[in-house]
Amino acid sequence: MSEQVLVGSYLLERLRQLGLKSVFGVPGGALVTTYGPGELSALCGIAGSYCEYVPVLHIVGYPSLDIQEEHKIVHHSLGHGNFTEFHDMSKKISCATTVLMDSKSAASEIDRVLNEMLSLSLPGYIGVPTDVCYTPIPASSLRTPLNIDLPRNETETERKAIANIRKLLEASTKPIIIIDGGATRHDVLTEVTDLCKVTKLPYFTNPWGKGCVTEENPRFGGLYVGLGSKADIREAVESSDCVLWIGKLSSDFNTAEFTESVKLEAVIEFQRFWMSIGEKRIDLKMKWLLQNLVSDLEKAPLKMKNAWSSMPCTPYTSLEPRPSGKLTQASRYSSLFVLNNGGYTVERMIHGLRESYNDVPNWKYGELLDGFGVGYKTKSYKIHTCQEWDDLLKDKEFNEASVPQLVDIQLDMLDAPATMVAIGKAINEKNAKK
Repeated sequence: MSEQVLVGSYLLERLRQLGLKSVFGVPGGALVTTYGPGELSALCGIAGSYCEYVPVLHIVGYPSLDIQEEHKIVHHSLGHGNFTEFHDMSKKISCATTVLMDSKSAASEIDRVLNEMLSLSLPGYIGVPTDVCYTPIPASSLRTPLNIDLPRNETETERKAIANIRKLLEASTKPIIIIDGGATRHDVLTEVTDLCKVTKLPYFTNPWGKGCVTEENPRFGGLYVGLGSKADIREAVESSDCVLWIGKLSSDFNTAEFTESVKLEAVIEFQRFWMSIGEKRIDLKMKWLLQNLVSDLEKAPLKMKNAWSSMPCTPYTSLEPRPSGKLTQASRYSSLFVLNNGGYTVERMIHGLRESYNDVPNWKYGELLDGFGVGYKTKSYKIHTCQEWDDLLKDKEFNEASVPQLVDIQLDMLDAPATMVAIGKAINEKNAKK
């Protein structure tokens, strides 16, 4: 390795060490934007990454040091010679930020932001002035690996927590597991799958956790979303005396407007950096805690004499996938499906069921593909009925997918799952009382 490296090259080499092969112009694994308008356009995506716990690095090309220090008025700025406003905006939706105003501290600042970004699994922000980008600095820091792993839990604290969890499970009569969105966001799906397998407990998901674990297991009970749940699911969850709740996210839509009714004293909650038993919160990272909990239960299976021996509710059944020409093969083109309900159905459920502000213009979606490649053959279909849908799935030409194709599925504007209808009703009724 050369003894010196440019600041910009140092940053890119750190990203390469993390396994990144591409840097985008929109929020992805890492993105680069211009100062001002470019970064402002990306803020919505960065904010989404923040609330979804996605470690995205936002790199912003800044004006040179002399322009900033002399408060010159330049394009892309707010026109008053102050260059800190946009950085201040990003601070609210980033776990760590820096603008590299001094090449001497550039390496340590880059490493600090990347380490915090990886540890907290949240976006980071690095501003790089144009002249600093090309300033040579020592390359020696590149030999020190970034901290990409979560620190391990304190052994004795974790041991006591596992013993307590075992004790509560074995004393319970209606134990269950609930998997929510945090299980996906914090990369514990393997641990969750193992936990469901080793405990053999009934398990459920919340809306944000739907699809993150298999729904084909006979122990899967379905979707719990407060008042929006099926009656037998509500009864099973809300009567449980021991709930292992993984990655819980108590938002309005995830709880049918905060209508969950699970006894707090029955909840053992697992989050990225902590877990809780009832109201007692303990600093234990759930990834390591779940791994060691599973290991402990594998070595000494649970002894639950009084726990239910069958599913507490009707087993959830999912649709059996139908053959569709193996569209995922590389030799096949993409098939796009437009669920065309004429507007914002979710918003209709909440407010303005038939108001025009929830309508969207009805495009000729089938012709969109032609606009992406003049001279290329494409095909489109419009579906109005279940029979037309069944016929399409049997259509040989459609299943061969020899050209890009789009299916415009015409839906009623109020076609929504029962859970969504219930959530919308709860929100609408709450708003009406204000």
